[in-house]
Amino acid sequence: MKTEYNCKAAKFDLSQLPIITLTVTKEEPNVSDIAEYRQLKNKIFTLLDMEVVMVVDVSTLKWLSAESRVAFGLSLRETESKFDHILKKSFIVIPNVVGKVIVQGVNIIARPKIPQDICRTMGSALRKAEAYCDVFLVKERKVI
Repeated sequence: MKTEYNCKAAKFDLSQLPIITLTVTKEEPNVSDIAEYRQLKNKIFTLLDMEVVMVVDVSTLKWLSAESRVAFGLSLRETESKFDHILKKSFIVIPNVVGKVIVQGVNIIARPKIPQDICRTMGSALRKAEAYCDVFLVKERKVI
């Protein structure tokens, strides 16, 4: 398994498993970008054989159209239904009001059951993710 995966809208960093860092790299991802992201995310999760948490940095986002919010919400719902035995918690970096509004819009559609913790900085999100892994995850941490 590689330690980094990229698509038009995001970068997945698996170098600190069981923490997966997802960084949104596109300011205004469209439905096509989200479909590519969904496909890559499903590929990555299919390769995993351990419980993980995600640190999701959405600070780059400037806007997400209604269609894109629906597509992303459906992608999140699909992830939960297929991979809830693997993905245990998400730590979402939201440093501004725009990001907060976008995430709220996606969550209205997805209605996530996997716990989310909202953080203002990447450092805070990573510290919380590490602490969560130390306490709650079954598998040993792997640094690749």
